[in-house]
Amino acid sequence: MQKAFIFSNFPWFFLVLALTSMEVKARIGEERSTLEIRLFRSGGLQIKEDKLVQQKQRGIPYLKFEPYFPTSTEIRLYYKTLDGRRPKPSELENRVPEGWVLHVIYYKGISVLEVYQKNGKIDEFEKNYLLDFQRANSFWVESNKEESIQTTSCFQHDYIRNDQATKAKILGNASMIFFSSDFDLALARAQEEEQRKSAPESIKGF
Repeated sequence: MQKAFIFSNFPWFFLVLALTSMEVKARIGEERSTLEIRLFRSGGLQIKEDKLVQQKQRGIPYLKFEPYFPTSTEIRLYYKTLDGRRPKPSELENRVPEGWVLHVIYYKGISVLEVYQKNGKIDEFEKNYLLDFQRANSFWVESNKEESIQTTSCFQHDYIRNDQATKAKILGNASMIFFSSDFDLALARAQEEEQRKSAPESIKGF
């Protein structure tokens, strides 16, 4: 059975909490310039040290599909404190402090995949808030495991918007991924095409 979630009637105290401590906002389908202006005004910084980028990307599922990314695709990582304080660039030279890391994949300057990664467990309020600002004018439907597996997809999903444009998945207890359904389908089809072409070669000699 599917469940529909419309996160528009939060208690007032949760809205206050969300607006003060969860300003790491982004949107699937948003232009990079818009996303970065809002994030940087809220104290966010881009993570540019290769060592830190690689460290925070470890175990994140989009990397194994990078060979299928179309041209004009770019990956950027950002850091955001939990309290909105603007960190000093020197704080990101050797390690990523406690807070949020936002991974964004842009295609032609438009966000098509976002990972929200927290140092610590994402609680239920934070999860609901992330879902709420990614719902646009639609609402989320929870998918069961069988439905997700049957869908042509690279990432699978726990939630899909009713307009079918965006999907979401919980990654462990400290990350959530949101992605464009069209981008996901394009990657899955590119992977299938490569597998189809390599199949004759792989079984040669049997």
